[in-house]
Amino acid sequence: MPRARDKDAPPAHSPPIPLTGEGLTLPLLVRIARDYAPVELSQAAKERMLAARAALERAIARGDRIYGVTTGFGKFNSIAVSPEQAHEHQRNLIRSHAAGVGSYMNVDEVRAMMVLKANEFARGHSGIRPQIAEHLVTLLNAAVTPIIPERGSVGASGDLAPLSHLALFLIGEGGYALQGHLRGGLTSAKDLRDATKMFKTSKEALAHIELTPLELEAKEGLALINGTSQMAAVAALAVEDVWRVLRVGQVAAAMSVEALGGRPEAFDKRIHDLRPHPGQWNVADNIRRLLDGSKLLARNGARVQDPYTLRAIPQVLGPVHDALTHAVTVLEREFHSVTDNPLIFPGDDAILSGANFHGQPLALLCDGLLPAVHTITGFAERRIARLLAGGHGGLPAFLSPQPGAQSGLMVTQYTAAALAAESASLCHPASVSSLPTSGDEEDYNSLGPIAARRVRQLAVLASQVVAIELLCAATALDFAGGPSAPATRAAHAAVREIVAPQTADRSPAPDMEALNDRAWQQRLVAAVQTVTGGLN
Repeated sequence: MPRARDKDAPPAHSPPIPLTGEGLTLPLLVRIARDYAPVELSQAAKERMLAARAALERAIARGDRIYGVTTGFGKFNSIAVSPEQAHEHQRNLIRSHAAGVGSYMNVDEVRAMMVLKANEFARGHSGIRPQIAEHLVTLLNAAVTPIIPERGSVGASGDLAPLSHLALFLIGEGGYALQGHLRGGLTSAKDLRDATKMFKTSKEALAHIELTPLELEAKEGLALINGTSQMAAVAALAVEDVWRVLRVGQVAAAMSVEALGGRPEAFDKRIHDLRPHPGQWNVADNIRRLLDGSKLLARNGARVQDPYTLRAIPQVLGPVHDALTHAVTVLEREFHSVTDNPLIFPGDDAILSGANFHGQPLALLCDGLLPAVHTITGFAERRIARLLAGGHGGLPAFLSPQPGAQSGLMVTQYTAAALAAESASLCHPASVSSLPTSGDEEDYNSLGPIAARRVRQLAVLASQVVAIELLCAATALDFAGGPSAPATRAAHAAVREIVAPQTADRSPAPDMEALNDRAWQQRLVAAVQTVTGGLN
């Protein structure tokens, strides 16, 4: 299990990040969701929300027929609902749609979901009162997080089930919540109770931070549960994790190349200038800088070229780099989108029904990322196998101090192979499995949340396999001897700060877990970058 529930101290004071509907980047989202940076609604955003609310109220007063406001929802959109029923109408929507099941969403994912929902409201096209968004901001700044089941959304008419659990919390009818600076995954209420302050009901949690449960008015329940906030949140944090794993993976790959006596000419700039894919060029540049100054390369003079797992690192990991660059572009576009329905245009005094809540852009993005993330995993597993095979680069079989009497790191490759096989099994696209809902009213769904969760699962597996490569490559460098490159020497030193050299057989599981720690991996990259001047 990844070490994902570490308790962190609150962040140092920093100016609030304004939520304006624009300008929210992936790094800013990560700062808020994972590092607990404070947020605030801009005054301009509040004014836009008030203008949209006024336009909606004018339309209601005129007797306009408005989906989900003066009509029922989904298949019931032809049934009229009177203004007198508005409060109960919106409450019933939340209650009936809070149908999530399964494991809890990660704390950082719930926080990211709240950020994205508040930032969407800041655009001023949802017709809600500013206090709805302000409740979300208060929860974020107080580090109070509802516990939300992660399964139940088909990724079309909004992420209805998980967002309904969030809305249920806001109206004081939700269950467990927590307060604390936690990062990562949840598995049970007991885990959380052991780690931080728990609330058994949302009323208790809201009272603790002096918030009154919301009394929803017309449209507000619908606005809270429509939209792609869950799938975007999960996908965004997963992409951030894959970026980290890709950087760590390049460090591990460079260490493996060095330990195996690989040939450096495969990374020559002139080769990559002739195939100018940005990712390939950037990875080649990274590997060159990681290996610069090494005296361990090309130790086998008879071999004129290396196998693909060494020679083709830029050509294989480069497309992963390109895929992640594209993913950030799509995600940040989604951060600034309004995925509610219907939408209010106060300048035109118009209310329009559409389908911006449909998750197909994110579903296809995440489905496309699955083989890209798996590439990191499968590629690293093959280098692990080469490091342990014996004979390559003069290394002993399984990197054993006493081959035969001691097994060394033999079974770490078994684990890597099992993880790679599991990763491959998760690469089937989710978006091709659409099933209709709401009596065929919602007859083509994206299943984007499933695709986003698979990216997250593959990121976890990739991180675990890259951690195994780090362990094996560091051990191989112990055997290789000789002056290694300054950058790989810094990486090796970082590994040895938390993992002792392999002098006799011991369980590698604690070492692998330590090297898989997200915070440590970030520190590893930072240590290497002090030498390389940064990694692309």
